[in-house]
Amino acid sequence: MPKIFIKPCMIRFAHCDPAGIVFHPNFYVMFNGLVEDWFREGLNLPWENMSQANVLIPVVSIKSDFMKPFHIGDQGEMRLWVSHIGNSSFTVEIEFYKGENLHVTCSETMVCIDPQTRRSTPIPSELREKMQSYLTDRVAGQTRE
Repeated sequence: MPKIFIKPCMIRFAHCDPAGIVFHPNFYVMFNGLVEDWFREGLNLPWENMSQANVLIPVVSIKSDFMKPFHIGDQGEMRLWVSHIGNSSFTVEIEFYKGENLHVTCSETMVCIDPQTRRSTPIPSELREKMQSYLTDRVAGQTRE
């Protein structure tokens, strides 16, 4: 069974707009932090060390759906897994829950690039191997069985 990386997240004042709900761009900041935590804690490949592996990993595509708002003080849980591993790119799916209620989904594609040429390069073998345990064909927002 594929792994899912799970991380709690409290909604803070800094995440919110004057209406007291998360300002939607701040979800991307939280999701970026989740990806960094997944690299460090889930893959044991600290994000800051990836440049030493001669690879940078920018986001090239991102899609989100916002079903319910989060408010200041809400306790949420973010869940991440991999839905696709290609030659140089991979896609992670993220679900953000409050209790059992799904509030936000995100599908984020990243590509490995050479830091010198800024052109795509194959996913490093160690990264590819470690991501395999999180790979599933499930897409964020699908009903769990």
